[in-house]
Amino acid sequence: MTPALFTNSRSVLFSRISFGILLAVISLLPIFFVPFVATSLVSAKGLLLGLGVTCSVIFLLLAFLFEGSITLPKHTIIYASFAVVGSFLISAFFSPSGDTSFWGATFSPYTFFGTLALFAMFWLLIFYVRSAKRAIFVIGGLSISFLIVALLQIFGLFVSLGSLAPQFFAGVGSQTFVGSLTDLGFFATLISLFALLAFEILSVSRKIKIFLASTIIIGLFFVALLNNFTVWIIFGLGALLVFVYGVSTFTYTGDAKSSKVFPTFSFVLVLVSLLCILANSTVGSLLPRLFNIANNDIRPSLSASTTVFLQMVLHRPVTGQGLERFEDAWALYKPAAVTATPYWDAR
Repeated sequence: MTPALFTNSRSVLFSRISFGILLAVISLLPIFFVPFVATSLVSAKGLLLGLGVTCSVIFLLLAFLFEGSITLPKHTIIYASFAVVGSFLISAFFSPSGDTSFWGATFSPYTFFGTLALFAMFWLLIFYVRSAKRAIFVIGGLSISFLIVALLQIFGLFVSLGSLAPQFFAGVGSQTFVGSLTDLGFFATLISLFALLAFEILSVSRKIKIFLASTIIIGLFFVALLNNFTVWIIFGLGALLVFVYGVSTFTYTGDAKSSKVFPTFSFVLVLVSLLCILANSTVGSLLPRLFNIANNDIRPSLSASTTVFLQMVLHRPVTGQGLERFEDAWALYKPAAVTATPYWDAR
C-alpha cells in the first residue's frame, strides 16, 4: 500500500483539488482550442498548460502549508530533471534575445517558461501517481481525450469540420486538434504505448482491459493511416520494451500455470510494427492509399540539423543559440545545398 501523502483534512482536500486540476489539464490538452478565434493551437494549449499547472502547484503548496511539512519523492530522474531545467535557464539568460527565449511572443512550450510548465507537470505526476489507481486515472483521461480526437478525425476523413462551422473551428486549422498529421501520429503512438503498458502490467478489471485494448487498436489504426517511418520505429521499440518487460515477469511451470500472462498483445504489435517498417512502401502504405492521405512531413534532415548544431557549438559553445531561436540558427547556418531547393526560404 502507498502511504498517505497527507493526514490533515484540509491538506487532503487541497491535494485532491490539485490532482483534479492536473488530471483535467492532461485530459483537456489534446482537444483544447479557443473557438471563434484564429489563434494557433500551440498558443491555446500553452495557455491552458501554464494556467492549469500553476493552479495545481498553488493548491499543492496550500496542502503542504496545512500539513506543516513537505514530503517530496527522491529519485535520480528528478535530480536530473532539475539539472535540465537549470541548463535551460542559463541558455535563456545568455540568449541574444532574452525575451524570446524566456517567454516568446505566444505561450510556446519551447521557451523557458513553457519548458518549466512541462517539467512542473512532470514533477506533479511523479508526486501524485504512486499507485495503479492513480495511473489508470491519468492514462484513462488521456485515452478518453484521444478517442474524442480520433472520432473527430475519422469524421473529418469524410466531412471537414471547418466547412460545417468555420468560425467556431477557426483556431483548429486544416489539420487536427493536436497539430499536424505527424503530431497526431506521435500522439497516437504515445497513448497506445501508455495503454499497452497498463494493459500488460497493471492488474485491472476486464472492462478496463477492453477499454485499453480498444484504445491501442484505434491508436494503431492512426499510426498505420499516417504511416510515418519515424513514428513506426518509436511505436515498434515501445511495444518491444513492454513485451520484454512482460516476458521478464512471466514464469512457466510444468502444470502450465504462471504468475503472469504471456504478453501476447505486445508481441503481436511488435510483429505488426516490424512488418510495416520493413515493407513500408507496400504494406505500410495500404491505409494511406485507401483513404487518400498525403502526409508530407517537411522538416530539416538529420544531416542538416547536425550541420546547424555544430556551427552553433563553434560560435556559442556554452549557452547555445537560446530557446525558441532555432529558426535564427537555421537562417544563419543552414547547408548551402538547401538554397537550391524549393524550401530555400522556409522558416
